Amino acid sequence: MPAHDDVKARKAEFLMAFGEKARAQRNVLGLTQRQLDARMGYRGKFSGGVERGARNLTLDNLYLLAGALQVDPGDLLAEG
Repeated sequence: MPAHDDVKARKAEFLMAFGEKARAQRNVLGLTQRQLDARMGYRGKFSGGVERGARNLTLDNLYLLAGALQVDPGDLLAEG
């Protein structure tokens, strides 16, 4: 497999794992995706894209998401 394909596969796995962490924390807080989006100042389906691993966040959005989920941004990025 070419190196580029390997990087793309690892990126997809990372985004999925990140989204699963975000979903788990949202569920701990008892929030819907819509409520989480509102906490971030968004209307629409922002958090749904994150949770599905379909959205690649900017650092600004990582900070907003972590704040809305009441966690440190590093907690969402940490493996495990």
